Amino acid sequence: MAANLSQREKKDLHDIFKQFDCDGSGKICCKELKQVMDTLNIQVSDDDIKKMIEAGDRGSKGKGKDGEIDFEEFLNMFASALAPPNEDELKMAFQAFDSNGDNMLTKKEISKACESAGQPLSTAEIDRMFGSLDNNGDGKVNYEEFVKSLKC
Repeated sequence: MAANLSQREKKDLHDIFKQFDCDGSGKICCKELKQVMDTLNIQVSDDDIKKMIEAGDRGSKGKGKDGEIDFEEFLNMFASALAPPNEDELKMAFQAFDSNGDNMLTKKEISKACESAGQPLSTAEIDRMFGSLDNNGDGKVNYEEFVKSLKC
């Protein structure tokens, strides 16, 4: 999965990894991850930190899980997070906006969905967003327009 990352992305992720790897061991443990989260003022419970480590600890290079994340595992975590959405994910995202189920999005639906997600937008912001989605200018956004805008 990490093979899908560019050299630049791998270098950037390596720099980030080194910031997490406080003791220079080549691995990130729960304590190190917690320290970084605290530094970033991100409130995460010890239990959630443990779950993050467990999710990333895949046992790389033929080794079993060791309760820490090495750089290869770190790359794989980010490669999957950076991967483009698949067709099912795109359909789910579209349906989340399409509150009346007519397979067309309106400004009102987009505004309502953003507000429900805790990200209310001004009328001007909605107009800009909608303008970038509505490629054919018919005042509605169909699924194909939605997908095309996300792939740009």
